Amino acid sequence: MDSFDGRWYEPVLALPLTVLKNYKRLGLTDVGMMLMLQLWGMRLEGYVLPSVKKLSERMSMDERSVADLLQFLLDHRFIRITKNVNDYGRPSEAYDLTPFFEKLQSLTATTPPPASPRPDVSKTIPSNAPDSPGSEHTLQGLMQLLEKKLARPLSPIDSEIVLNWLDKDEYSLPLIEAALEEALLLGKNSIRYMDRLLFEWTKRGFTSPDALHEPSSVLNSVQSKDPHNKVQESEHFPQVNWLEDD
Repeated sequence: MDSFDGRWYEPVLALPLTVLKNYKRLGLTDVGMMLMLQLWGMRLEGYVLPSVKKLSERMSMDERSVADLLQFLLDHRFIRITKNVNDYGRPSEAYDLTPFFEKLQSLTATTPPPASPRPDVSKTIPSNAPDSPGSEHTLQGLMQLLEKKLARPLSPIDSEIVLNWLDKDEYSLPLIEAALEEALLLGKNSIRYMDRLLFEWTKRGFTSPDALHEPSSVLNSVQSKDPHNKVQESEHFPQVNWLEDD
């Protein structure tokens, strides 16, 4: 066997020493940091959105554990998923580690740097209307509600969409629950479909579930003019075909 000649023929991942010194203070475990490094390294290889299976093959973790850890990194703003357009004009998505380095820069900029607690996943969800009885009041609770109703775990991309509902779009919890109910009634087991519903509703000025059923809405205004068009109040079904079928 030839002796090692000191040269590397693979791309080199240049890791700042401050990462090794401070990732624990940011709330990352050793395994979490290793997954971050895998995402970083695979990006250099051209895998900007590696699958859970591919990540699992490189780590001593099963696919479910990798998926859960990816969701943790998304939930706690260590990574995000960015949307771009590739050279062929098609939309593409990629993992972005910028939030981690922003946290690291903020942490090391203070003197002396205080220990940084983990982000609080029990924060209250923004609400533009009173919460309904039994509603989930936390980010973690909302994630659990969606997984329960959709009967499947949320993917990392799903989780990023949900976080955007709260942080960027500031949809109220009742409106999100209404979109979930509407999607299920239409047989759409999809976070993306809910996202389109919420966008369409807010574009039309509907910011609460009550607004969807006001007489000024499209369908109700038609029904109010037609005395023969009666609907049983005990039944709920989608009132408007908001979106075309996928």
